[in-house]
Amino acid sequence: MQTAHWFERYAMLAAVIAVLICAPVATSADPAKVLDSKDNLLKPLEGKFKDMLELLSSRHEIEIVIDQQAFTKREIADLEQTKVTTPKMDEFFVDTMLREVLQQVNAVYEVHGQRVVVVPRSRDGKTHSFPAMTAKQRKAQVELEKRLVKPIVEIEKEFDGDLKDILEFLSDRIEVPIIVDQYAFRSLAGKPDPRTTKVQLSPGKDSLPNFLNSLLKQVGGRYQIRSDHLRILPIDNSKS
Repeated sequence: MQTAHWFERYAMLAAVIAVLICAPVATSADPAKVLDSKDNLLKPLEGKFKDMLELLSSRHEIEIVIDQQAFTKREIADLEQTKVTTPKMDEFFVDTMLREVLQQVNAVYEVHGQRVVVVPRSRDGKTHSFPAMTAKQRKAQVELEKRLVKPIVEIEKEFDGDLKDILEFLSDRIEVPIIVDQYAFRSLAGKPDPRTTKVQLSPGKDSLPNFLNSLLKQVGGRYQIRSDHLRILPIDNSKS
């Protein structure tokens, strides 16, 4: 039974790795430089949290460890077996993919020397955040903001369906990944994943910002331009 389990786990990892393009990655031992490099993901991935960390660690030649003292043994056991997903992404920062995985288990990362250490988002009575954006990521964000002011979105016929379907259409049209922040919706809005919420759109043309605002208003959401993708977040009414 143990041999069969090991083989299944190995086969899953091999299949996951197979979908990654063999793009050049940083050979430096400095994890900060690796996280600031870019990669491509041909299709969405799904797997256990532990396996996803092993994939990222192996793929990008960095050491990623879970802080054994910050979590209880039971928390670590549950954490490692939790199913996580990653979206299809082109030209994304490695940092972005790691954040996507960690957010799904309410964790963040810290860089300690040559290691990337996974810690709880909430600990010692405080809420901890991911590291600040790098200069390279901020520059990419500014460039993407300028680029996304221009597109005109055209809806040729009436749409009545899931939010995820229109976001997929839009992502293909503007050639920018769009990610729904599931953690933010759960923690702030207390709502389930909005991707399956029904939305409606009438035929017509409009600028991308106006189109997004009209669309996301139906799910109590807003958008934010990041360094390599558009992020869908809940509206925080407590700040209004």
